[in-house]
Amino acid sequence: NSKALDFYFRLAMPCLDDPFDGGDMEFRAVFMEHTPIAPAAEPTKQGLAALAEQVQTAKQADPATSTSALQHRIDQAVYSLYDLTPQEITTLESALL
Repeated sequence: NSKALDFYFRLAMPCLDDPFDGGDMEFRAVFMEHTPIAPAAEPTKQGLAALAEQVQTAKQADPATSTSALQHRIDQAVYSLYDLTPQEITTLESALL
């Protein structure tokens, strides 16, 4: 649930129409098994899980509530795990607008 993996899926998964303009991606095991998962220490995994749970809890309580600050923290942690440069992050985020 991060921008980095959203970007990857849009590039790697088969898609009907433009995946960056509302095209439907096809998620099947044969395509998902090649998803690169960055190794993370247990405390990092637990921290990301806690952030994701906070997003889920907030959205269940009020679907209209903003969780952008929590999602930003998740994105920053994932960018760090993949050692993305500031330029790569800018490219990725610009493509997902």
